Amino acid sequence: MRIDNIAFLLRVHRRHKWLPTIIRQLGSLAKGRRSHLIVRLDRPSPEVIGTLDRTVNDAPFNDVTFIPATTATRGEGFQNWASSCVDLHEAMKGLDEFDAAMLVDDDVLFTRSSLAELRRHLDFFTHDRVEARWAMCYGDKQTEDKNFPDHWSATAFRVYPDDSWSTERVQHAPAHAADSPRVGRLRSPLLHMGYLTDEDREEAWEAAKSSGKIDAHTMALIKEPSLVPIA
Repeated sequence: MRIDNIAFLLRVHRRHKWLPTIIRQLGSLAKGRRSHLIVRLDRPSPEVIGTLDRTVNDAPFNDVTFIPATTATRGEGFQNWASSCVDLHEAMKGLDEFDAAMLVDDDVLFTRSSLAELRRHLDFFTHDRVEARWAMCYGDKQTEDKNFPDHWSATAFRVYPDDSWSTERVQHAPAHAADSPRVGRLRSPLLHMGYLTDEDREEAWEAAKSSGKIDAHTMALIKEPSLVPIA
């Protein structure tokens, strides 16, 4: 089944640096399909607003919708993350009947290879979700820190009308798609740019401590990086 009607669910907080690349990459996936960009804004900075104003209008989306983060869903840590997914999913269900959707973070990029792979999947979508490994970049886009445990996350998922997003666990797809055994995987990774600098890592570590999220992933933030080229 070819995906002809897709929703891009973009979660935006304070980062603006990678938004032009993200919008351009989503725009390339939108070409030849009906597409709707839905942006959740959580206390965006002036730089975020300015960047979106400059980039979204020139992208080939059929529709663009901005939704605010409600007071109840603001904050840091897992609860904010889960609530942002619910906000976007509920907004999507009220706008159109989509074939598939993608949850997109404001600090995760495609490589040229992973973008081409996903485009092929969207042209012949045989799964309930397609996953990709996130390479945790450090210093530049070509280097990752292998201290972080392997992290696979849904990149695109099939939309089911009665599906709902769990607020009990971290997942990049609603419950039916997240639990389905019908899974495709990209061979090439996505690039997580949120831990690129020491300053980024210090900020993420402080947020993890304040929210009580101490695990193998967050502990990697304070280890000496174990750097390898991204394959």
